[in-house]
Amino acid sequence: LARLGRPEEVVREAAALLARYPKSDFLDEAQYALASAQAGLGRYDEARAAAERLIATKYRNERGEPAASPYNDAALYLLGKIAHVMGDLPRAVEYYGKTPFGDAKAALAFLTAKELALGPTQTVAVTPPAGAAGGAAAPAAVLPVRFKNVKEVTLKLYKVDLLVLLATKKDLGNLAGVELTGITPLREWKAGFQSQKPFAWGEQAVEVPVPDAGAYLV
Repeated sequence: LARLGRPEEVVREAAALLARYPKSDFLDEAQYALASAQAGLGRYDEARAAAERLIATKYRNERGEPAASPYNDAALYLLGKIAHVMGDLPRAVEYYGKTPFGDAKAALAFLTAKELALGPTQTVAVTPPAGAAGGAAAPAAVLPVRFKNVKEVTLKLYKVDLLVLLATKKDLGNLAGVELTGITPLREWKAGFQSQKPFAWGEQAVEVPVPDAGAYLV
């Protein structure tokens, strides 16, 4: 029934088997089918309850002994996907980390990856810092930086000749390839990030202490 795309019937038949044949050797298979079908129907609370019940229950193995079901790993992966869909990323990471499946490992790697994102070029206003008399202190540019799983970064500021840069790079779409080895940066400082939601992208303004208006690489 599941292969035929009839999840409602899967729910009905699996629930009936569980109720009518409490000593069946297929209880765990029916329990997993119930959880999977409920998830496919978007009934995540019911699916989660069914998957958790499967994991918590001992079933008779081939020797007639109580043991964990061979469907436990699949149930854990299902719980991870449910948590992921519902936005509970810490719980999704927990479940994905307990399963051996390649898809679960890929999802775990995606959620826990450390990433920074900033457009290749940004045009920002240069203003004196608050409280600076007559603009005597170094001005600042504020860059919006997107981040995930990053608490602190070290930034370096280089001033460049825009005309020379355009002559050598032709466009500004590959500035990450600019060779800066051996060049001393104008500034080097650390910026900290505070995420409002673990494992999710956040955005924070980072102040860049530029000495004056111009073109810079950060």
